[in-house]
Amino acid sequence: MRPYLALLVFFLAKTSLAQKYVLSNKPQLNQKKSFYHAPIGENQYGIFTLNYANDYLSDGFSIEQYDRELGFVSDRMIDLPRRTYVLRVFLVDSNIYWVTAERKRKENLRLNISSLKANLQGEIQSKFLCSLPLREWAPDDINFALEIEGSHWAVSTLKGMQNGTLHWLKIFDINGRELSSVQDTVKERISDLALTDLTLADSIHCAGILKIQRPKRLFQTRSKDEEVYLFRCLSQNSLNYEIWDSEKTIQTTDLTFDRMRNEWCAVSLVGPTRRETTGYQCVRASLNNEQIENVSMEFTDMQARILDGQMKAKKRRNPRNYVLRRVIPTQGRGMVALLERYVELKQLETFYINGIPQTATKVLYNYNEIGAIFLNKDGLIDTVLRINKEQTAAPGTSYLLGYGSFVCENGIHLVYNNDISKNNEVLDVVIRPDYEIDKHTLVSSDNFYNVVVPFDGLETSYCSFTLPLVRDKQWLWMQVLNGD
Repeated sequence: MRPYLALLVFFLAKTSLAQKYVLSNKPQLNQKKSFYHAPIGENQYGIFTLNYANDYLSDGFSIEQYDRELGFVSDRMIDLPRRTYVLRVFLVDSNIYWVTAERKRKENLRLNISSLKANLQGEIQSKFLCSLPLREWAPDDINFALEIEGSHWAVSTLKGMQNGTLHWLKIFDINGRELSSVQDTVKERISDLALTDLTLADSIHCAGILKIQRPKRLFQTRSKDEEVYLFRCLSQNSLNYEIWDSEKTIQTTDLTFDRMRNEWCAVSLVGPTRRETTGYQCVRASLNNEQIENVSMEFTDMQARILDGQMKAKKRRNPRNYVLRRVIPTQGRGMVALLERYVELKQLETFYINGIPQTATKVLYNYNEIGAIFLNKDGLIDTVLRINKEQTAAPGTSYLLGYGSFVCENGIHLVYNNDISKNNEVLDVVIRPDYEIDKHTLVSSDNFYNVVVPFDGLETSYCSFTLPLVRDKQWLWMQVLNGD
């Protein structure tokens, strides 16, 4: 019996090592304010998740606590005053915080911070911080940034003035104490202005991408306004600008802060049009000496064909419909830019009402191939990879498309649902440091329906990715772990 027992132990151990995910032990609580789900974070008390019913949580929300094995512990409902909107809910140490913007009649928006103990017990502590230079709730004009360790956070907004545009920014600690503030006017004659990718480095340094759309000049025949992108480093002592290549169209941009080298890293896809990508632009700004490096490169024929998938084309085919999802700093001052191909399709459908044919336009969203561009320390391309993926859905179910990513020492993990013909499969694709690609099936079943919501996932701790899972109309929590 001993050989059989040893063989059984071997297979059990192999199964345990191959286990790459953990599911919560009960479905989501069926409350009236829990239609959407998102993880908040993880600490020594367990894993905390958020349930809400509408954008910016204006109707309230609920917080759930799970242990490290996703066993349910407790929950608590949070009600908000009227005309109150939540900018972010986050976990730091032994407290859960949420920052809100409250709208008062004939007053500017009031910025508040509230906190609750991680055991979800006790009274909620709230504190008024300041007034925003806005009277009406405009979510597109308010940007929130949280430091990676959660000890500092920032709020920034833009407001049109007679002599330009006011750029307002404040940085706070988790207790609501103001650490630094910047207010200045961008003196541009502009038709539109937007701030995106707000990223926080420490208690006094913050950066963002400022998009300026200048109107057409007189006696010029250009068919569109001029777009200028500024890389802006904000602090109490400096305001730095870097202009992107204005001769090309900036398609998508992502900004991150490399804590190992104390520098900002920004990558953007560029091309002659919004859809066709011919190259990229890489901008680095050092936090110590305020030096800025700007590299603009075009794809080679082989790199373009790898991304586009046209390896046998006789002429160069530039990749089309790619968007930039994330920039990840790597060792040796390199970076990895993760892309995804997004296409919106419209097709006519014919149906009959009382024998009379009727036509209607149906919109479909396609989230297809994943691209990975590996940049070296000089901002040049080392390797380009493409992962084939096919995902199509109507707008009502498009939240199930796309992919979530998390980083381990063995590579970059990509979690997403398989194509429509295999909609019961959830995949984990690993891009290794040596550019090898491994695919693993996390969940697969012919008896029940499985889909995850990748865009709502969060790296709750190192090498673990927590996201919602729908199984037979029930919401569960799924934590993907490294299986190597």
